Amino acid sequence: MSFVDDFLQNKSDEKSTHDGVQFSLIRDIDELAPKFLTTRTVFWGLYFFSLIINLVVGFAHNFRASYDLLAADEAEYVQLANALLDGSLMVSARRTLGFPVILAAIFSISKNIVFLQCVIAAIYAFSAPMLFMAVRRLTGALVAAAIAGVALALWPASIFQGVSVLSESAALPMFLGVLAWLPAGSRLSGKVMTNARAAIISGLMLGVLTHVRPMYLLFLPILLMIIVIEERHIFLAAKRFSLIMVAYLVIILPWSVYVSTTFHRPILLSSNGGETLAGGLSPVLLEPRDDYVTATGRSTWVGAGKWISIQDNGYLTKQELALPYEAQDKLMRDRALAWIFSNPKQAIYIELCKLGYMWGVYPITKMHPVEIIAGNIPIVVLLVFSIVSLLARPVLALALARFWTQVLFVSAVGLISWGSWRFRQPADAALLAVATLSALSIGHVRQLVRRALLALR
Repeated sequence: MSFVDDFLQNKSDEKSTHDGVQFSLIRDIDELAPKFLTTRTVFWGLYFFSLIINLVVGFAHNFRASYDLLAADEAEYVQLANALLDGSLMVSARRTLGFPVILAAIFSISKNIVFLQCVIAAIYAFSAPMLFMAVRRLTGALVAAAIAGVALALWPASIFQGVSVLSESAALPMFLGVLAWLPAGSRLSGKVMTNARAAIISGLMLGVLTHVRPMYLLFLPILLMIIVIEERHIFLAAKRFSLIMVAYLVIILPWSVYVSTTFHRPILLSSNGGETLAGGLSPVLLEPRDDYVTATGRSTWVGAGKWISIQDNGYLTKQELALPYEAQDKLMRDRALAWIFSNPKQAIYIELCKLGYMWGVYPITKMHPVEIIAGNIPIVVLLVFSIVSLLARPVLALALARFWTQVLFVSAVGLISWGSWRFRQPADAALLAVATLSALSIGHVRQLVRRALLALR
């Protein structure tokens, strides 16, 4: 059996048998599904459905016609990819090369910017079917998993980010693949087993993912939390986490050893911690600033909750801006921490603004009506519904730990960096899964879905 066939197969030991969790009732809906709805057909159907949406929106609105219109981070990734291709790359500890390698592979075929954005959209389109597989393999439910996948394909923030030349476009489907392969603990599967192969695969995938987007290094403590919650037996939890970590380190350590020896100090992945911290926790962000228009004509703002560049964060003098990046990063880290400890109230205010911005409640007065309707309102409704549903049913919260914990993960990323909506992508997808399963655990909603399926037959 091939790797793909193994992944798409739904095994009986992946079906939740947790006492009190109504996954069995949710799975009963599958009996009414049309015969053509198999795991394989839903997976590929969701992929092409998501791809068509991304391409239509891209050509209608989001695709850029020139490399000059790319945002700063996008342009930097493109520059690194071109340097990889022409052999002029100067290795820096600031960026990992996972995403530039993907772009370089695309550039080896064509450097046309429309082609590039189409391929990125095609990669990102795997997010919806990967969420489907994450829900399917955890619960055994086909229809519920398909609904979650459709919801992600139609999620406004997802569609907007799916055509950007940013590492998130490749990272989200990879991350959902990690959740899909992550073995369920005995609280959910009902079986006391390590499932070593799946654990190793998820660890390898997480390692590759972290090269593409280093913020997933912060997922490791959340991963441990998920395993401990799902597993009744602490020894098995430790064994499963250890297998994942060994596989993870196999992927991470070669780069770590290389950059550490190159720059003569320990570096696990990258050395931009000072820049990240200083950009999101600077007193400059508390100063009144006018809104500005981006290269693509979009009006935006800078203030508490956002991030500000090295040149503008106020932590370095003009002379220090000429120093090597590693020296700059250390200075920014030290000075940012000194400011935080000297101004705790201001720092806490900025952190609260980051969370408020990330979760759609701030700053409403600076948001455009389209952003409020398609961005702020949907995430607030989704978050509130998910929280209320899980608080009302603690057993369901226990069963869905691998999904709701993504709220903690992305919030931690935001507190360290800033409240970007694109950092929130893993939680958006996970909360759509939580909301779908929570809604289908309500009898009336299940009846509505049953009637809809009967109408299709």
